[in-house]
Amino acid sequence: MSSIVSLSAFAWRLGVPLKRLQAIGDHIGEHYSHVALQDKKRSKVRHLWVPDAELMEVQRRIKSLVLDEFEVTEAVHGSVRGRSPASNASQHLGQSCVVTLDVKDFFTSVRYYIVYRMIRHEVGMGRDVARLLTRLTTFRSYSPQGAPTSVRAAYCLSCSGGPRAFASTSGALCRLPTLADQKGSAILSGSDRQMSVNHCGPVAHDFEAEACRLCRVRR
Repeated sequence: MSSIVSLSAFAWRLGVPLKRLQAIGDHIGEHYSHVALQDKKRSKVRHLWVPDAELMEVQRRIKSLVLDEFEVTEAVHGSVRGRSPASNASQHLGQSCVVTLDVKDFFTSVRYYIVYRMIRHEVGMGRDVARLLTRLTTFRSYSPQGAPTSVRAAYCLSCSGGPRAFASTSGALCRLPTLADQKGSAILSGSDRQMSVNHCGPVAHDFEAEACRLCRVRR
């Protein structure tokens, strides 16, 4: 994906006047509404921040014209065109042990400064573009569940380091973990139950290490 250096180029890419994008970003709170959903299976409440029609359209354009162009690894199956829960499951067929890891507080863990640094340094966007894009895709200092950009941004973040984020699971008895859905689930499998379970720790460590790598201040 070619980098976007100027704000005018960013607005042109989205097909939205720059002044309007800046106005939305400056008053982002006015474009969200809170929705509480009861998760009966887990006996907990999911808090969604749903964008209004105007912001929703802007975020959809950001996703399709910017974030979807960011290359993710073959391990990602959630929110990727041409991949699905079925394609994810096919990676683990025939394995005697399948382990699912749920990332705790998946969306609220994707903080605004992490999104900014990913866009600025990993994607290579201009400084002003990265700031505006971050304002348009985060709310209350994190990536809100309910926005069309949040899942894709989170997976771009978790895979921006490429294969090294999953290097610890490359042993013959344990397949590479896959990112499965829109809730931050990672699935790994293997022919040996103990081997697969033992790899849960390294997988979690790799996710944490990759997040820390992107959180470091670049000088």
